[in-house]
Amino acid sequence: GDVERLERPEARSEYLARISEVISTRNRNHDVWGWKDPISAIYLGHIIQAVRNPHFVFVMRDPAAVAMREWVALPRPHLNSANPNFYFDHIDRTRLLYSRAAEIIRKSGAPALILSYERCLRYPEDFARRILGFTGMADGSDAKGPELAARIADYVTPDAVSGRLSVTQRDDILQRSLR
Repeated sequence: GDVERLERPEARSEYLARISEVISTRNRNHDVWGWKDPISAIYLGHIIQAVRNPHFVFVMRDPAAVAMREWVALPRPHLNSANPNFYFDHIDRTRLLYSRAAEIIRKSGAPALILSYERCLRYPEDFARRILGFTGMADGSDAKGPELAARIADYVTPDAVSGRLSVTQRDDILQRSLR
């Protein structure tokens, strides 16, 4: 996957060159901008100095849900022959990436908003208010605040793969990974 690929120095160098170009262009063209990349912990320490006035919104997903999503994304024929430790390996990898990202953010001293993906899904209006407050885009006195909050809350949806699994399907996948 992407994590393993970017752990290789040659692939990381190529990716860093591309992301540095994107950062430079966005810094030049926008006062405020951002990006979402679940594996940014791999390269964030290398590019943070290029980001103008960084602010972090760190959305952490339940590591078991991340592993489940990775499992479901596998091609069907591969599911029966997958590594029996796949599920646990992905939980460990997710925890490692989160730890790396948290340490980079902590050391940067930049403002940070730490959020739970599952809590954002459960309380999208609260998520929207927190994002607006953190970014300074709207506050209680701003007439556009409720409209912006509603648009952000409407944007919050489960991912397209694991968000569609039934409880039975999730249990079946977990049982296969434990065999």
